[in-house]
Amino acid sequence: MSITENRAELNQTPFLPVESFAVSTVWINTKANQIWAGGKDGLLIANYKNLYDYNSKFKTSLRVVKTINSDSLLSITSTEPHLINYSDNSILFDFSIPAYPATGEVEYRYYLSGFDKDTSAWTNLAKKEYTNLSDGEYEFIVQAKNEFGKVAESTSFKFRILTPIYRQWWAIIIYVLLLVALVRTFFIWRLRASKKEKERLEELVKERTEEIEQSKKKIEEQRDIAYKHRKEILDSISYAQKFSKLFCHLLRLLKTFYLSISFFIVQETLLAVIFTG
Repeated sequence: MSITENRAELNQTPFLPVESFAVSTVWINTKANQIWAGGKDGLLIANYKNLYDYNSKFKTSLRVVKTINSDSLLSITSTEPHLINYSDNSILFDFSIPAYPATGEVEYRYYLSGFDKDTSAWTNLAKKEYTNLSDGEYEFIVQAKNEFGKVAESTSFKFRILTPIYRQWWAIIIYVLLLVALVRTFFIWRLRASKKEKERLEELVKERTEEIEQSKKKIEEQRDIAYKHRKEILDSISYAQKFSKLFCHLLRLLKTFYLSISFFIVQETLLAVIFTG
């Protein structure tokens, strides 16, 4: 009960914290197990059997642990590490301390082994989420501190993010086998393609060789024809030269014969003139 401006207010909140209260007199009611403390600010009544020992040990509790993607709750009572699929690699932790008198403001600090480099600073946030965790083993450790600075015993939660299927050892073996098969298929394809290309080139060379042979044959035929024509021309020239020589020889003979006849005729004429004269 508090007195403010000559008004009395009754507050029956159990274990209500008192910041400042001037006590003038104290009376113990053993029958009711009560302590009465009075002063100018009011009257305090406390049941001393229900007084809380703030030096007693208490432990931080995990209220909820769940995967964010699938919104699935995880058991917080199991002592074995939880196995979590890689698709659920985002985790939410919700923690608190056991209800006890005069909880006031509670602060927490936490640490995720395998992810965090160091323990977090004290915070009054009672939740922590981790997203996109890599595959591997983790341990979440959280610790609370009450308004009186008493640090609670920490609690932990072990779990393991499973390696995704595409990164399992047998998947890697399959990848290697597929790669080997792909490389083998590629080489077989290249060998067949090279063989076909070789056959095509050989056929092309054969065709070109035949064309060259035919061209060579045509050239030889044309050469033979040209040689024959040349021979005919040369023979014609030789025949013409021989004919020209023969003709010239005949002309000389005719000229000599003509001169001889002319001389004979002139001689006969002169003789006839002489004898007739």
